[in-house]
Amino acid sequence: MFMHEIVTLASKPPVIGGGGDVPAASELVPGSPAGTPAPAGRGGGMDIIMFGLLIFFVFMIFTTMMSGKKEKKRKAELLNSLARHDKVQTVGGIIGSIVEIDDTEIIIRTDEATNTRIRVARTAIQTVLKKGRTAGAEAETKPDALEIRA
Repeated sequence: MFMHEIVTLASKPPVIGGGGDVPAASELVPGSPAGTPAPAGRGGGMDIIMFGLLIFFVFMIFTTMMSGKKEKKRKAELLNSLARHDKVQTVGGIIGSIVEIDDTEIIIRTDEATNTRIRVARTAIQTVLKKGRTAGAEAETKPDALEIRA
């Protein structure tokens, strides 16, 4: 360490009549005593970057909140439109047709042959695969033979 100090001292030639480094003329502040350097300027680029990041985060929070509201509204419409005989899929992947609807629970028939029924929470319904028979709707009838008229 002592040897390093000697090398650094030897590498700088002594300045006669003053101390150390003299600032350039462009660094001097007008009206200040001679030899006083200008204060270091603040980086204006960082302010713009920080402001841009703040705006970006506010935008992200806003869009996240809006998409959450849309999803809640879609789910509420789905649960309110459920009716008997709708073919539905639960969050767990169970597929069946609605037999009974209560305020908080739904009974789903999963197997027609054995009449297997499962009771699930109303909020467990994920999608409606096929709308069932609606009240007052008549079943479609297919004609047995097509008539050809000339």
